[in-house]
Amino acid sequence: MLGKADFIENEIGKWLSSIELPIAFDLQYQSDDSGNINVDIKLPDIADIPKEKATQLASGQVKRKAKTQKELKYDYMCCILGLSAFVASNIFGISPIIDEIIMSGYKLDRDKKTGEKIVNYVYSVKFLRNGFLRVNFENLDIVKFFEQFENRYIANQSYDLKTIEPF
Repeated sequence: MLGKADFIENEIGKWLSSIELPIAFDLQYQSDDSGNINVDIKLPDIADIPKEKATQLASGQVKRKAKTQKELKYDYMCCILGLSAFVASNIFGISPIIDEIIMSGYKLDRDKKTGEKIVNYVYSVKFLRNGFLRVNFENLDIVKFFEQFENRYIANQSYDLKTIEPF
């Protein structure tokens, strides 16, 4: 018979193999028998975010327009924070014993001196099950939602995400 942790990890694996998203990401996860889960997400690259937006002209026609760097970085930040909420909500749905998910998002960057790939964490959050109850995810301000939970992330006014130390 599977233990609680084995069951949860098996179900997460099944869920991951059943979904298809328009962005690439990888998960590493570990559960304990008390229902706490640690998740590391290898985040998609900012290059995966559309660089254009649609704007409506006075004539009613729609035209494509390049996003500013600030808009692109904001969209990326919303994408990766939204990804964390999406993953957490689905993991909470696996079992009622799951009460906390510590999720940390990282990206792979090149060290400017050595050229080696390095892991840079850009957010870490402690999601609690009760923070997901009765949330309407339609029209949700993902940044405000994320900030309801104990978290670590640093974004400047241009939405550049700085490296942090995860939980």
